[in-house]
Amino acid sequence: MEEYISDNSLYIRSKNNSMINRKMIGRVLGMLLFIELGMFLLCAGVSAGYGESDYKYFLYTCIINAVVGGLLLLYGRGAENKMSRRDGYCVVTLSWVVFYLFRHASFLF
Repeated sequence: MEEYISDNSLYIRSKNNSMINRKMIGRVLGMLLFIELGMFLLCAGVSAGYGESDYKYFLYTCIINAVVGGLLLLYGRGAENKMSRRDGYCVVTLSWVVFYLFRHASFLF
């Protein structure tokens, strides 16, 4: 019976031995946010070109994307260039969530 009792020493993981490469995910999401920033700048330019007042909301979203994307790129500095399948799933899921939130963040202002 004693061999079935464990002391959790096998289950303690250090931050460096994680199953998910958080720095790589942060770096990829930061780059994706900067790509989205460029698309919103294009939308703001078209909106301003047509004389609409919606360009300011695109610019607000651009500022949010720049700040969060910059912070994620700083966090992801020095990450390994290896991405596992699990990391890819996390990037896809988090990019959908983050892009959805930032796309609708302009309506907060």
